Amino acid sequence: MLLRYRFSEFFSSLLSKPFPLEQTAPTPIKRSGKYDVVVVGAGHNSLAVACYMAKAGLRCLVLEGRPTIGGSTKTAQLTLDGFWSDTCSCDHLFLVHSPMLRNDELHLGDYGLEYIYADPDYHMTFPDGRSITVWRDFDRTCDEIARFSKKDADTFRRMSNEFEPIRKILADVFFTRLALCPA
Repeated sequence: MLLRYRFSEFFSSLLSKPFPLEQTAPTPIKRSGKYDVVVVGAGHNSLAVACYMAKAGLRCLVLEGRPTIGGSTKTAQLTLDGFWSDTCSCDHLFLVHSPMLRNDELHLGDYGLEYIYADPDYHMTFPDGRSITVWRDFDRTCDEIARFSKKDADTFRRMSNEFEPIRKILADVFFTRLALCPA
């Protein structure tokens, strides 16, 4: 009970006021020179676009209002020292399968990008104390769902099996012009 109380108190305090993710002052912008492009926001999507434009030879200025860059890719020590939490994003399913990462187009690993695939993927504790965990192992995840509803677990398994034959087709099409066309 003490642990549950402390965590709920902690998250309530987070929701009641803004919190900095890092206590550093923003770096002043050097205003000399001309830029071909100004990118507003330094989340992962904006940074990727700026990298591609810079790779194409354009001079880019990226502006960010927060003290740290990264948008939904940030992590911070929100609870205890040494325990890093994802502060915005839940998953980068599409990003990790994009040509940018799949083909290593921007060599982001050279700059420290590393994805760590945790197991379990997700864990959710409910107010009544029950919890559910999504594992990297599909059968184990189905077993978790079945603890709540056998019917839902069976449906999840059936839907996943129905999706499997088209998974690769969708993945191949998702990052093409076809995916951007209106329906």
